[in-house]
Amino acid sequence: PPSMSRADSGPGRRPPLRLLAYGAALWLKRRARRGFAVLRRQRHAQSLERTLRSFTRQLATRPWLLWLWYGHVFLLWFLEAWRQAMAQALPTDPAQRIGQIVEGSRAAP
Repeated sequence: PPSMSRADSGPGRRPPLRLLAYGAALWLKRRARRGFAVLRRQRHAQSLERTLRSFTRQLATRPWLLWLWYGHVFLLWFLEAWRQAMAQALPTDPAQRIGQIVEGSRAAP
């Protein structure tokens, strides 16, 4: 954890920004943990966890279901790669801008 030096700790002196950011991060971490703990105690969250646990157990005991799961994940990855390959590049794309500069330097002797 960052600490303040004696030069920074006088009356009327503000703590460094890094120290404030560290304190804010700790506060957010504690609030998130507390929030997740409350959420996990809710009935609908426990029901969802039971359902997911049951599904995971079925994946582990039924090989065909596991292969079906892998197949659907592969299909999603393939569709996303295809979608990105077919998409038009933005005019602000850095790779396209570099390509234009290289083409321009090749055309000019």
